[in-house]
Amino acid sequence: MTFFRLLKLTEQGIQALRNQKEAVEDITRIIQDNGGKLVGAWFTQGDYDMISIIQAEDDKAMRTISARLAVKGLYTGKTLPAMPISDFIRRFGDGPEVSMFLETWFRAGRSDKRR
Repeated sequence: MTFFRLLKLTEQGIQALRNQKEAVEDITRIIQDNGGKLVGAWFTQGDYDMISIIQAEDDKAMRTISARLAVKGLYTGKTLPAMPISDFIRRFGDGPEVSMFLETWFRAGRSDKRR
C-alpha cells in the first residue's frame, strides 16, 4: 500500500536539519527495518513543511512505522492511505453506482460544505 504523509516539523525537527543526511538515513532505516520503503520526501511551503510517500504492506505496518518515527519527536502530521485511480477503477469499476458513491463520499468529507 502507498501512504502519503503530511508533516509539520517540530523545533527538534528544525534543529535536525543541521544534519540532514544523518536524519534522513536514520528515518529511512527505521522505515526499512519495519518493512516499509521511503519512496520520496519533499519540502513544501504552506500548511505542511514536508510531504513523504511511504510504501508499506498494510495499515498495521504503517502504524508501526509511524509509532517508531513519532518517538523521535521530529514532526507531527497526518498519514493518508492512497490508491492510484487506475487501481480503484480496476477494483470497484467505473459505473454510475461507483460515481454516486464517490460523489457522496467526497462531499461528506468536506469541512467547507461546498456542494
